[in-house]
Amino acid sequence: MFLYIFYVTRFHALTDKEIDMRKGELLSIGEVSKLTEVSVKSLRYYEKVGILKPAYTDVDSNYRYYTFKQTYLVELIKLSLELDIPLKELSNYIHDEEIMDIASFITYGKKVAEEKLKKLSEGLDFIERLEHMIIKQSEFSVNTVYKRKFPKRHYKKVPYDEAINIDPYEGAQLFYDASFSYDENSMPEYGILYESKFGHIQRYAIMEIGKKEKDCITVPAGEYLCYQTTESKIENIEDIFGHNVTQSYQAIEVEIFTGIYDVSNPPKELRLINL
Repeated sequence: MFLYIFYVTRFHALTDKEIDMRKGELLSIGEVSKLTEVSVKSLRYYEKVGILKPAYTDVDSNYRYYTFKQTYLVELIKLSLELDIPLKELSNYIHDEEIMDIASFITYGKKVAEEKLKKLSEGLDFIERLEHMIIKQSEFSVNTVYKRKFPKRHYKKVPYDEAINIDPYEGAQLFYDASFSYDENSMPEYGILYESKFGHIQRYAIMEIGKKEKDCITVPAGEYLCYQTTESKIENIEDIFGHNVTQSYQAIEVEIFTGIYDVSNPPKELRLINL
């Protein structure tokens, strides 16, 4: 892409005398299309919306001609499209179809580009963290008990009762939908937590949060027994972990990402935390 920086530039229609003097300098619409890699149809559209008026239009043939300087304006139009700046906004910097305030547009375009670059960087970071999660999860086999280390985590919780037939994953998903963003905690865990104390079980829908809050559940850092499954197994804690289950424990089941992901039935990881 080539681009000259002008402060205020006039792309004026040429007089007949100027045409006679500069015929060899004018570019046909086809030549402009070839130089800028913009279709003739698009160039005509830019004229229609008032952001690229030909320097000269032959009244007999209706052929359109442009000065070489106007190719820079075409590059600005391309830049606007690449930055998702509507052409209507670009027209705000063009006055009387001939005068363009390029300095102001550059200032605006730079701001838009920086914002877009920031979002792309955040999106790439999100993809890399998701990739790391998938690679890490691939180290463990399905339907097999294994040990895994975890950092301290805090979870927002909402109690639920099996008797009223509420899907805890749907409840946790509401947390997730309300809080999702490309930030440092953009991949929060959500799922189910059972808290058992001497046979009495409390059930919660949970979603991970970045810091401790009032009435949240905190799971300390440690190495815990885990079990990866394709369906919910939290009701089968004792069957899966056997004698490793103590009288007081927390069991967390969260949806996880794997290389092959079933959207309708996401894989899950069950974790045992003895208290």
